[in-house]
Amino acid sequence: MAIMIPNVIPYPDIQSKEPILFEQLKKSLPDDYYVFHSLKFYSDEAGKKRDYEADFVIFHPRYGLMCIECKSSYGGSLNGECMYSDGTPMSDPYNQAKSNKYALMNIVRDRIAKDQTKTLSSLKNKKYPFGFYHAVWFGITKKQFEIAKMNYPLNGSPDLTMFFDET
Repeated sequence: MAIMIPNVIPYPDIQSKEPILFEQLKKSLPDDYYVFHSLKFYSDEAGKKRDYEADFVIFHPRYGLMCIECKSSYGGSLNGECMYSDGTPMSDPYNQAKSNKYALMNIVRDRIAKDQTKTLSSLKNKKYPFGFYHAVWFGITKKQFEIAKMNYPLNGSPDLTMFFDET
């Protein structure tokens, strides 16, 4: 069973499906995985501070880090924009997950540079000790997605998408 941080969701939103994904990750991942829920952090890139919040960050010391943006529903895309099932537009979850991934990459890079007393420029083209990934999880089944003939938004694709029945 994965190590969950925090070990329970403190105030679950009744409409959110994050508690479902939380329990699925907790039960399905081995105990050498760390899962951070609602991880808040900031990145200071080029003197510009920005706050981030990742719904889930999965970490394994050998395989790396994956940022997952969790959406309770999905109604397809219109003109390349993601829509909730009620038709209202949502912030692009693929961009959110990708942005979180790159921010965490920068934090890790900066920490490695600090720990190894190297300049940041010497690490710009170096490989990280593990991989960085991102994905989006929708609270609908793959079959619901296919039956409704939904399409992926411009930034989305099957290899970056997980569904309720796939975790």
